[in-house]
Amino acid sequence: MNLKKITLFLMSSFLLMGCGGGDSSSSAIQSSNSTSNSVSEALSPIHQINISKPIQTRSNRACPSLGNVKALVINVNFPDEVKTCDPNLTKAAFEGTDTLTPEWYSVKDFYKQSSYDQLNFEFVYEENYTASNSSSYFGNKSNFNGDDYNTNGSRALYKEIIEYYNDKYDYSEFDSNKDGIIDAVFMIYAHPVDYTYKNMFWWAYTSWYEGNETYDNVKLGNFVWCGQDFFKKDNQECNTKTIIHEASHLFGIDDYYDYDTSKGTQKGGLAGADLMDNDNGTPCGDHNAYSKALLSWTKPKYIDLGNETETTITLSPFEENGDTLILANNFDEEKELYQEYFMLEYYTPTKIMEKDQPFSVNGIRVLHVSSQLDSKGKFKYNNTSSLYKLISQVTTSNGGTYINESIKRNDSTLFVQGEKLEKCEYNNGDLLKYKFEVISLDSNQCTLRIYK
Repeated sequence: MNLKKITLFLMSSFLLMGCGGGDSSSSAIQSSNSTSNSVSEALSPIHQINISKPIQTRSNRACPSLGNVKALVINVNFPDEVKTCDPNLTKAAFEGTDTLTPEWYSVKDFYKQSSYDQLNFEFVYEENYTASNSSSYFGNKSNFNGDDYNTNGSRALYKEIIEYYNDKYDYSEFDSNKDGIIDAVFMIYAHPVDYTYKNMFWWAYTSWYEGNETYDNVKLGNFVWCGQDFFKKDNQECNTKTIIHEASHLFGIDDYYDYDTSKGTQKGGLAGADLMDNDNGTPCGDHNAYSKALLSWTKPKYIDLGNETETTITLSPFEENGDTLILANNFDEEKELYQEYFMLEYYTPTKIMEKDQPFSVNGIRVLHVSSQLDSKGKFKYNNTSSLYKLISQVTTSNGGTYINESIKRNDSTLFVQGEKLEKCEYNNGDLLKYKFEVISLDSNQCTLRIYK
């Protein structure tokens, strides 16, 4: 999102967090013990994490992240305005057309690739819906006051649209996981986007319907509200960066950029190197290893050397199959992903990263994840206002140095051949007992020596 600091602060109260489930392929991780090259499977220091707990969301109406998801896409026009949505442009953004292909990826293509073919969107389009009232009527329903971001205007339109097409659709067909909630609705509005940030109703965001009305025995769920102007952002013919970013909020993935630098810690972040972060206001690249694990697109593994002092492991490129390795002093399998640990992925500017590269070289990216839950079972930390960042990239070996949101990311933040991570700290100051050295890397794999 192209947001200024004050705007990011205003948006912090409605952006979502998501869900999970499924099968993936971290199986490419291989290890060999330092004292033996024929260690049996039972004695392997690599342990598979069983991910069964869904991501904790604010709305509990998150869209499923696996399987075939049928979603409704509505072009919303207003009776008081001459400007209307271009149906061909909307369809091009979501899946491409014969006459227009996105400069990056369509929504459908991105999620098919990012999920390693585990998520397939099927879009159903309503090309010319005209709202019952003027644009100002719905805009005035939303209040913007400090932290209070009220989306009553878009919620009212969501309900209005569902009721209007009630006789046309069996909405239970839009509930792929049969949880009694419509999976996803995208509302693309014709009104100009307010790039001055004076009325944040005319922006792009993801929210949810709060009522319990049912249609064909399903409730209304999460929705995306996005101006079609974003599809022309940066003078592109079909810019999909914003709509793809917003779609990830449907699943429950939160933003990783800092809304307000006057709150929380300034230590850490991802410096724009992620789809859910922003690089000068624009999302960049694919999801990171943590997000994909939350969505159950990957199956991370963790190291437990026991009485051994070291082992050698190989990681395949993350974009190939989602290989992910966790380093932790005492990884608690019962807590699954909801604890503090360090996550390794072998980044390569290939596959989905070819068109949009956060980094231009191959290397190990190390993520410090503080994914603990509070007493209510929700995420304890975020990347804006909490004592510690939810997720940060570790950049050096001198005791918990992090990439910083205020500093431009660069290739040197990855660990390349010959480099070591020799000292890394938990939030409480405890040292991570594991270290690593990058022995070699090429287009097929990266070899690491993990040692104590």
